[in-house]
Amino acid sequence: MDKIKLHIVSFDVPYPANYGGVIDVFYRIKSLYELGIEIYLHCFEYGRGEAVELEKYCKKVYYYSRKKSIFDLFSKIPFIVKSRINEELAIRLNEDDFPILFEGLHTTSYLNKLINKDRLTFVRTHNIEHEYYDALSKKSNGFKKLFFSLEAKKLKRFEVRLKLANQLLCITKSDLDYFQNINKHALLLQPSFEEKQIQQSELANYALFHGNLSVEENEEAACWIIENVWSNHLNLPLIIAGKNPTKKLKEISIKYEIQLIDSPEEVEMNSLIEKASVHVLYSTQSTGIKLKLIAALQTNGIVLSNYNLVNGSNLEEYCVIANDSNTYQQVILNLENYKLTEIDKIKRQQLFETKLNVNLNNQLIVELIQKYQ
Repeated sequence: MDKIKLHIVSFDVPYPANYGGVIDVFYRIKSLYELGIEIYLHCFEYGRGEAVELEKYCKKVYYYSRKKSIFDLFSKIPFIVKSRINEELAIRLNEDDFPILFEGLHTTSYLNKLINKDRLTFVRTHNIEHEYYDALSKKSNGFKKLFFSLEAKKLKRFEVRLKLANQLLCITKSDLDYFQNINKHALLLQPSFEEKQIQQSELANYALFHGNLSVEENEEAACWIIENVWSNHLNLPLIIAGKNPTKKLKEISIKYEIQLIDSPEEVEMNSLIEKASVHVLYSTQSTGIKLKLIAALQTNGIVLSNYNLVNGSNLEEYCVIANDSNTYQQVILNLENYKLTEIDKIKRQQLFETKLNVNLNNQLIVELIQKYQ
């Protein structure tokens, strides 16, 4: 049998795999390569640069500039889509009949312009984008508020294009329920990530919040945890660690005497994650799946989260759920009641061998291609 060839169109350069969306894309590419797929990767570059690492897993890697114009703000097409329209990409996609995997609604500008109308197409839905932008608008002011609000409306209208895909690959169960109303050919595809053995090393005496701290959602979560949970000087030290913390977060950390680790190297970050007694997670909105949740579950530490963050992931049973600051504090003050038992540890290991097994999940794409062809 001939090798399966697949175009993947990515919204960003998926290496280094250092934030949620590109982590999912990069480790799916790696997994599909291991499953024998020949990959032709197309990615939009707007600051991350070209990545030689991608050439290990892809037959060809193409880069396109993301063209941002102030005039695009007045287009009926969402800005995240409009700025990724590229005629060179369209020409390359139409040069053959290989299946295409569009990563995110962002990349679907040519879904309705393929010469071969029987072309096999997949769309990975990373989020319900209009809900995400609507939530951003409610937290913003001035021009940002207007932009996010308009973008949300445009994205809501643009979603109808997803009807044209042969298959939608949704990231959470709640997203699946939503997108099945647009395209009945929608399936759940669990996120891809770096698979690690669950560490058996001794846990250290600290709680950890980690993430890209320049992202508004993460900054907001970290500030909430400090001001509403650790403001009472709990007996367990809290460490906030991540890339490019904001000025606001730095000031709040100093005020409440919280240790803030600014842009730790990968080795240090991995060590912090592996040894944390408690992983403290929080989100004000239920969008997508947080890969920091999966990273936390790959350890033997307690995972403390509110329901918003785990909603739709079907991973609630592996976490301690708290929906207000008082409950967060009570869990921290009574940690002995929540420590993982040997049975809990076995259940986590089994989770990554079955439901969250990256190659097992991406085999779904291989099977779908074989089915349609």
